[in-house]
Amino acid sequence: MEELRVTGQRLRAFRIGAGLSAEDLADKLRVSRATIYRLESAGVARLDMVRRIADLLNVSIAALLGSEVEYIKTALVYFERLRQIEAQVDWSFVAFGPVSYLLTSDEYDIMLRQSLLDRIPASEPDPAGARKAIRKLMRILASRKHDFSQRRPRISNLLSISDLREFARWGLSGPDDYRPGHTAFADAARRELELIIRLIEHPPLGIQIGVSREYLPTTSFNILRGPAETTVTVSPFRLGPRPNVRQGVATISAARDAVRLYSELADDLWSTAAMGREAADLLRKEVLAASG
Repeated sequence: MEELRVTGQRLRAFRIGAGLSAEDLADKLRVSRATIYRLESAGVARLDMVRRIADLLNVSIAALLGSEVEYIKTALVYFERLRQIEAQVDWSFVAFGPVSYLLTSDEYDIMLRQSLLDRIPASEPDPAGARKAIRKLMRILASRKHDFSQRRPRISNLLSISDLREFARWGLSGPDDYRPGHTAFADAARRELELIIRLIEHPPLGIQIGVSREYLPTTSFNILRGPAETTVTVSPFRLGPRPNVRQGVATISAARDAVRLYSELADDLWSTAAMGREAADLLRKEVLAASG
């Protein structure tokens, strides 16, 4: 029955990614809204219903059931699935710049939301739809933070000094799209960096932060360890400098080789990272001071 419950979680994630409310999906499947809520709670047991849902949401049956690597092409689905997985884990390793979103402040949310809105391209054919998707994403992210604050699982967060330098100078904008009005966000970024330094110097129980001088992989990754299994997520979607929630394909897998290879990568990166007072001094001297 556990697998059916997980299927229900995936159903919710893919429904959100398709931009459908529970009522929308119920209408398309010609069932009641209560039926959709029950399926998202208890799972989908009938193969014919699984097939209908997969066809409607344009995903494979295997992806919906989670019987293979999940390939996810929208940020909404990815971050909803990440929220679901995080709710079950005891520990996560996060290589996600400039800092694990779960450790950021409320001010970071304001900065992120505005940056995502600013990055909607002028050529976007449905700007209202794009803004709506950003609002949905921010609600999912807020749920992640709330769940984390209630459960407080352990986090090992690896930061890249190159990402932090860019963040300190430009905030969540890049030099190519920086505008004078973004000065306030650069100031907010420096306040966020001060928060990171405090977390390094006085870490809450279960929080470890390391600072690497090396460039991190171009795609961020999480290793999430729970009582039943360990899962790896690899994502091009960024919530840091030059955020990207528009394009890319993320993957989620509990396959043994994926867990082993990414765990080895995490160990290698972590083994050379600065920590504690050394990491804090590094950020003050090479990031904050350099940003002016």
